Amino acid sequence: MSNGNYFYQVFTPSSNEGFTAVNNSDINVPYKAFGSSTYAQNSFIEGAVNLTKLIQTSSNDACSGANFKTLFIKTKSTDALNGNMDDFLDPVQINLSIGSTSISYNNNNPICNNVVNSLAVTFGTNPVTTTGTFSAINGGAGYDNPSGLSINPTTGAINVTASTPGKYKVQFAYSVRNCPKTTTADVTIVVCCEFTATCPAISDLGTFDCKTLGNIPAHPGSESAAEAAPYNMVIGNNPCGIIRVSSTDNAIANKCSTSDQTITRTVVVYDDLNKDNIKDANEPSKTCTYTYVVKADTKAPVLSAAPVDVTVECDAVPTAVPLTATDNC
Repeated sequence: MSNGNYFYQVFTPSSNEGFTAVNNSDINVPYKAFGSSTYAQNSFIEGAVNLTKLIQTSSNDACSGANFKTLFIKTKSTDALNGNMDDFLDPVQINLSIGSTSISYNNNNPICNNVVNSLAVTFGTNPVTTTGTFSAINGGAGYDNPSGLSINPTTGAINVTASTPGKYKVQFAYSVRNCPKTTTADVTIVVCCEFTATCPAISDLGTFDCKTLGNIPAHPGSESAAEAAPYNMVIGNNPCGIIRVSSTDNAIANKCSTSDQTITRTVVVYDDLNKDNIKDANEPSKTCTYTYVVKADTKAPVLSAAPVDVTVECDAVPTAVPLTATDNC
C-alpha cells in the first residue's frame, strides 16, 4: 500500500510452501461463540505461507529481506485485482524483520548541534544483526558532503559537535548468511544556537597625556559595552548560554612616565554555557586586543623668579621670599 493505493502480490506457492484448511464439518465446542456452541461447516478458514519463499518469489533474489511493521487482516469484496478491501480488523503491530535490519537516528528528527556530544544509532525492532560497518555516503541532491559527518564505523555513533551542520545519509553494511546487505538512514544536524563574535578593524583606543588620563575608555564589562564604541565588537544574538565580557590591561597608566607608554587592553567575550560566570575550557570565546598611548611628561616644572642676593647684618636677616613652581600636569 502506498499513498492510499494498494495492489496484491500474486504468489502461487509450490508444493509444501503454503497451507490452507477449512472446517469441512460441523464442530462442537464446550463454549458458546457467536451465540452458538457449534461451528457450522465452512465457518472458518486458516492459512500459512513460507514467507522466505514469498520474498524470493517477489524479488527473484535469494538474499532479499523485508521488514514488516503492521499486519492487516482483510478480505476482498470481489476477485478483481483492485477489489475493495472489506472486513478490516484493527492493524496488528508485529515489527517483524526477515533477513534484514533497519536503522534510524533521533527518531528521524533533526538534532541540535549543541544538545548532545554523541548520537547513538537505533536499530529496528528485532534486527537480524547489529554487527556491520557504518559510513556516511553521498546522498545526492539535498544532502551535504559526507565528509562533514563524524561517525564511528563500528558503533554507528555520531560525534555531533565534531560534525558540520547539514543533512547526511548514513549506510549500515552487514551480512546475513553470506548475503551482503545495506540499509540507510537520514541524519540532520541543525544549528539551534551558536556563539559568534568578531573584532573591529580599528583597535586604537586613542592617545592621552597627564591631563586627559580620565578620558581613557572604561573597561567593558557587559555585552552592550563590548558592542558600543570604542570597542565596536559584533556579537551574535543566539548564544547557547550567557554572554560574558572581561578585560585587562598589561600595564597601569603612569602620568609621570619619562617615555611614552603603549598599553594593550585585552577583551575576552565568551559564551558561559553552564552559567557559572567562569570561562571554562569547553566554552567558545573571542579575544580582541586594543591599544592606547599615554604620552610622557617631558616638561620640567617652572620655578618663580628667585630674589636677588642681598648683604645683611647678623641681627637683621629678612624674611625669606616664598618660591613657587608650576607644572603642565
